[in-house]
Amino acid sequence: MALLLMAGRRSISLFRHLSDSTAFPADLTAESVALVISALMLLGVVLVGEIFRQVNRAEDALRRSETKLQLQIAELQETRRRLEDQKTSLGLVAGQLQVARDQAEAANRAKSEFLANMSHELRTPLNAIIGFSELMKDRDRIPPESGRYQDYAQGIYESGRHLLDVINDILDLSKVEAGSAELRDEPIDVAGAVSAAVVLVQQRAAAGQIAIEISLADDLPALKADPCKVRQILVNLLTNAVKFTVPGGRIVVRALCSPQQGFVLQVEDNGIGIAGADIPVALSQFGQVSSSMNRKHQGTGLGLPLSMSLAELHGGTLSLESEVGKGTCVTVRFPGSRILWPSQQSDHARPSTSCA
Repeated sequence: MALLLMAGRRSISLFRHLSDSTAFPADLTAESVALVISALMLLGVVLVGEIFRQVNRAEDALRRSETKLQLQIAELQETRRRLEDQKTSLGLVAGQLQVARDQAEAANRAKSEFLANMSHELRTPLNAIIGFSELMKDRDRIPPESGRYQDYAQGIYESGRHLLDVINDILDLSKVEAGSAELRDEPIDVAGAVSAAVVLVQQRAAAGQIAIEISLADDLPALKADPCKVRQILVNLLTNAVKFTVPGGRIVVRALCSPQQGFVLQVEDNGIGIAGADIPVALSQFGQVSSSMNRKHQGTGLGLPLSMSLAELHGGTLSLESEVGKGTCVTVRFPGSRILWPSQQSDHARPSTSCA
C-alpha cells in the first residue's frame, strides 16, 4: 500500500512538471526514475504476493493430499488386518477340516477292522454250530448211542450263546448311540448286583485259575439306576478282566460312595494291561487295541465302549487306568444325585438285585 501511494505521488509530480514546463529538468529525471523504481517495486510486491498465494494454495493442496493419503493408508491397513484375520480364520478352518478328515479316516479304518473282526466273531460260532449239526445228522458215522451227542449239543449251545452275545452287544450299542435306549430307574442293592455279576463269570474265571475278590464299603446305600444296565456294565468289565488276566491272576471288584465322589464301582485286575497311548482306542467305538489278542480271546471288543455309553446314560462316567504287564483298573462313577441314603429309601421301593 505504501509503495502504491508513493508511486501515485511520483506520478502526480511527474505530470505537474510535464504540464508546467517544456524543459526536462534534472529533478524531473529523478522523479521519473523514482517512479519507474516504485512501479517495479510495486510489480515485485504483486508478483511476490501472487507467489505466496500460489505457495499457500499448493500447501493447502498438499495438506489435503496428505490427509487423503493418510486415510487411504488407514483403509489399506484395515484391509490388511481384515485379510490377516481372514487368513487366520481360514487357517483354523483348514486345521479343523484336517482334524475332521483324520478322524473320519481313523473311524473308517477302525470300522473296517471292526467289520473284519465281526466277520471272524460271527463265522466262528456259526461254523461250529453247522459242524456239530452235521455230525449229529450223520447217524451212520456216529451213532446216537456213542455218547458224543452230549458234547456236540454242548458245543452248539456255547456257540449259540456266544453268537447271541455278539449280536446283543452290537444292538445295545446301536440303541444307545441312536438315543433309543431307555432307563428303568429303581433302587438297586449294589452288593447283591455285584455278587450276581460275579456269579455269571465265576465259571470262566475258575477255568482260567483266576481269583475274584469282592471288596465293598460298609453300609452301602442303594443306587437309583437301571438294574439291567448296571449288571451289564459289571458283567462286561468282569468279562474283560477275566479275558485279559493270565492264570493265577486276581480280580478285585470294589464299591464305595460319598457325596463328593458319587457312587463308585471299580474292577481291577493284574492282567496284561494296556499301553497309555492305546487307552483312547480301547474306549472308542469300533476300536480294538490288538487284533492278534482279540483273535486269541473271543469277544466283540465292544465291552468297554458299551459300558461307557451305559454309564453316561445314567449321567455318570467311565475311566480307565492301565499299565502294560501290571494290569488295568476301570472306574465307573455314578453322580451323587443317584445315591439313595437310608433317610431317602423310605420314599422308594425296596432295593432290588434282579434284572427282569
